[in-house]
Amino acid sequence: MGRLAFHRYAIGVLGSVIVLIGVGGLVTSTESGLAVPDWPSTFGYNLFLFPFSRWVGGVFYEHLHRLTAAAVGILTFVLAVWAWWVEPRRWVRWLASGAALLVVLQGVIGGLRVIWLKQDLGLVHAVLAQGFLLVIGLVVLATSPFWWEGTELKTHAKAPAWLPWALGGTVVIVYSQILLGAAMRHAHLGLSILDFPTVYGKWWPVFTPDELANWNRWRMEHGWPPTTLGQIYLQWIHRGIGLALGLGALFYWVWGKKETSLPWFAGWSRLWGSLVVGEMGLGIATILTWRHPWIATAHVVLGSVILLLAGWAWVLVLKTRSQEVGRPNEKSPELLVPR
Repeated sequence: MGRLAFHRYAIGVLGSVIVLIGVGGLVTSTESGLAVPDWPSTFGYNLFLFPFSRWVGGVFYEHLHRLTAAAVGILTFVLAVWAWWVEPRRWVRWLASGAALLVVLQGVIGGLRVIWLKQDLGLVHAVLAQGFLLVIGLVVLATSPFWWEGTELKTHAKAPAWLPWALGGTVVIVYSQILLGAAMRHAHLGLSILDFPTVYGKWWPVFTPDELANWNRWRMEHGWPPTTLGQIYLQWIHRGIGLALGLGALFYWVWGKKETSLPWFAGWSRLWGSLVVGEMGLGIATILTWRHPWIATAHVVLGSVILLLAGWAWVLVLKTRSQEVGRPNEKSPELLVPR
């Protein structure tokens, strides 16, 4: 079992991480995070022996989340050990080992969130999950045949000097957007803005204390918890960043059609732009459906995929501009793209 098999396994681990983010999103969307009051046990049972007959309501989502997390942890540890067996590049081996440490840290933070009843830990847990996704994604990219055999990655291909900065900034902005979304979701106040595209009928969210009190009274009459000006501003900024990312996606698409030094970029920009448009649609649908759990969760998952693809593009452009491509002395047949 060689390096190509390791790469395919890494893809499977990456897929499991995306599934885990989705299940975790459902836990938050359904307000099930504290449905199980103990950790690491589940109502006193061993995690793997909890009776299926008791998987009801929020317990179903929370226990499924724990089992999925345990599976991802095991898969990640296998990835780390396997990397030291087949991967000649030291930095890739340490990257896989770092992923194993991250998954342990992520599990501990999730458990402490339950034990200590700290909402802030839930936010850290959500944000760290995106970092873990990027680390596993980099392992997948670095072990892929494209990393070695893509002609667009040879030293004669030179991306513009501004492109790494633009893509790096894009990664930071997308990560920040996810952080804002997590801050809103983990405040557990539901939607702080219930209309679109306005903010309680206004284009600029400036409210007097009396206006906010009136809206909170209306919210409570309709089953929504009272919100704060801070949360309203967060959601308003979240919308603005989403629009900015949409414009950025349009720019990448237009520029990518003309770019010749990076043949892969045109396809990437079309895919990434399409996902950003889809993400904007899911964000709007989340508001119009008053945060339907499945739509809100899909919004979270697609945002993670957008972050992953932006990270991949950034790393590839950095590699393209690097003077040291890092090729092995001899090409391994296992690194060739399967026909």
